[in-house]
Amino acid sequence: MEREDWTLVEDHLYLSGILSVNSQQTLLKLNIKKVLTVDIKPIERKPPVDDYMFIRVNDHWDEDLISYFEPTYEFIKEGQITGRNVIVHCVGGVSRSATIVIAYLMNKYKWSYLKTFRYLEKKRSIIDPNYGFKEQLKLFEEMGFKINTSNKTYRNLLLKNLSYKLRYNAPWRSFVTDEDENPIESYFNKLRISKPSTDGCKCGYKCKKCRHLIFLDLNVVRENNDTVLIEPLESLKVTLLQSHSGSLNCPHCCTKLGSFNWNDVKEENKLLGKAIPVLKISCKKIDRSLIDC
Repeated sequence: MEREDWTLVEDHLYLSGILSVNSQQTLLKLNIKKVLTVDIKPIERKPPVDDYMFIRVNDHWDEDLISYFEPTYEFIKEGQITGRNVIVHCVGGVSRSATIVIAYLMNKYKWSYLKTFRYLEKKRSIIDPNYGFKEQLKLFEEMGFKINTSNKTYRNLLLKNLSYKLRYNAPWRSFVTDEDENPIESYFNKLRISKPSTDGCKCGYKCKKCRHLIFLDLNVVRENNDTVLIEPLESLKVTLLQSHSGSLNCPHCCTKLGSFNWNDVKEENKLLGKAIPVLKISCKKIDRSLIDC
């Protein structure tokens, strides 16, 4: 007899581990029409369902799951609205898939993270999102249940995740065709989820030679007397994709502005105790000025 590891969360929504999804008998029994996999790889045999969605995420505290809260919400919502049963799963139905279901319920009912966690825990006592995912759920609540790419905490989270991805992307692979396999492409795609608001921006940084605007204070991670450490910029993406280190030139006049090295783990390149991939811009090469946002 097949072991059952599924939980009915509410009408048309189930949460489970991999065992239930690998059992065609269980899928037929529950009348599952949509499957959402949150794992490092899709299930080996495509299930006999109408819709299948795969989110590539490891169960690691530096992983980014919050960027997928909105598309997974739409996937689950469509199933509930049309009366087609949805099952969300990872390996054990404990951390990754539980996080997705919590985010869905938070968004649907506008509940706090704590209220939603307690609600789901009563349904499935084994749920236990890892520390990083819990923090992302709290951030999702703070952002009003939608992704705000102007939020510095969210941007810092993406930077930490990029660092995590780059550490496991050796040897260096440039121009990987699958954006999910290319951490830099994936990073920029996530920042395109919504157009960043310039509300709160006070300064712009221009190339001293040609006066071209290079970045805003929104992009600054840390600044000292000699160097400005900034996030990776899409305007410099071609350079960043070619190597793990190199020079950074103004995209307008090609003047050298600074350098980058993804393997640099100096203390000055750390955010919240973690080494992060930042661009080093020389203060001698740029001018800072107030901008009208």
